[in-house]
Amino acid sequence: MLAATTRRVRQLRVQAASAAHAHRGALLVEDALRTASLPFADGGRLVAIRRLALGSFDPLASAATVALRLESAIREMKTQAVPFDDPAAAQAPVVFFASISEAIVQAARRLARHKPVSEWFWRSALPGLSHDSAPTENWLRLVELAQSHPGASAALVAEAASADALDELLAAIPVGRGRAWLQLAGWSIDAPTAPTRPLRFAAQEESWLTRQTTALSPADDRILWLGTMLALSRHPALAADPELPARVQAALAAAALRLHVPDTICPPAGHAKPGTVASAGRTSEQPDSHRPAARATGAEVSFRESPELADRSDRSDPTDPPDKQYTPHPRIRPLDSTFGESPEPATASEFSGLFFLVPVLRRLGIEARLTHDPWLLDAHFPARFLLHAGQRLGLLDADPQAGALREILGDTAPALRPLDPWLAAVRRWCRRHTGLHLREIVRRPGHVRLAPAHVDVTFAPGQADLDLRRAGLDLDPGWVPWLGLVIRYHYSDAN
Repeated sequence: MLAATTRRVRQLRVQAASAAHAHRGALLVEDALRTASLPFADGGRLVAIRRLALGSFDPLASAATVALRLESAIREMKTQAVPFDDPAAAQAPVVFFASISEAIVQAARRLARHKPVSEWFWRSALPGLSHDSAPTENWLRLVELAQSHPGASAALVAEAASADALDELLAAIPVGRGRAWLQLAGWSIDAPTAPTRPLRFAAQEESWLTRQTTALSPADDRILWLGTMLALSRHPALAADPELPARVQAALAAAALRLHVPDTICPPAGHAKPGTVASAGRTSEQPDSHRPAARATGAEVSFRESPELADRSDRSDPTDPPDKQYTPHPRIRPLDSTFGESPEPATASEFSGLFFLVPVLRRLGIEARLTHDPWLLDAHFPARFLLHAGQRLGLLDADPQAGALREILGDTAPALRPLDPWLAAVRRWCRRHTGLHLREIVRRPGHVRLAPAHVDVTFAPGQADLDLRRAGLDLDPGWVPWLGLVIRYHYSDAN
């Protein structure tokens, strides 16, 4: 299903014989922009066009006529389009990014490394960004823009951390803005609950957060927001964890406390103080025994069909894996000599229907289950299940769908909850509601384009399937917090 797009014109020049005709011409262009079919610009990409001439047209023409002229002009310019990091981008008439999130992240990468953002396309792609503005103003503008695009804030903060620019980012954030951003994302921090699961950061990140917490205040909302974004940059699925800010706050408080506690009075290994939360290690996070499945009502949850996993294999392992030393932000690609890399091209996949299982999981109650057992988010259970389902059907590691899921999993430990009962339930649901075998749904050829926190899947128009549409499986899932991804589908011959 085609995702909604925004088409914005920074400046429109209309020459006409009278003011009335000029006004009519402007309205025609506005209507044409709403109705024109622009596959090049509507495939999930962010396209910046420096100048577009429509030529002369009758002020009494219809909007459809102007739309056809607009489509023709865009098709002619498509061959001149270059990616944002092409050496010729500054002079190119058309520049594109994989998505608006990619534009935000790449601009943050430049700011963090004190690279210029003076090319014309930055102002077009990210309104308000200016090479003439102070770095703090540009940082704040980028963060504000990122709030409307899930996953972009965490990627932006990760870029700042990788370039040792967190101090600059912190200086750009007004006091109180972090609280507003957390609330905008759906978290409540007014009366945080006591977290039951510890959270850990990489040593370098924890050191910076602890130092700033000690220098400013444990209640500083800017530090809390930055810590939450750093946690999401490593584990995107934690976006669905309602306790995440509280876990970050507890981890920072514990780390700050350790700075003031002499090592001589620390408890011996294996005898942690009761009630404390350590950010550098992990303790047993799962319940000691199986808890009954969560109950909820609503059209999207059917617990009659929900997989029952109440068996002994569902119990936690009392032993904790040893702590590991992580390098900061392994998902950030290194810079090359020309700064940055081109957006990921669309790659052919034989399993382009794998994310059609996202609405199936929702109907089977995955969100209620994650709310009841939030420790599953730490293990990225949903992403691990999708990868498991794909592999059972023949998904290869080289497939871009497998790459997207492995990117989510990172280095997290496997979930202890069994996967096959969920797979069996998904098979039954698909048979019952679509009449199709799971293999017929998942194994569909298409093209996959990956961008920060985004997956865009493009199918040929002839692949549209009424059985899938009636079941709602090929409708855009949009932002899926328990995967940390924005998933969009397109039906187009253009890749």
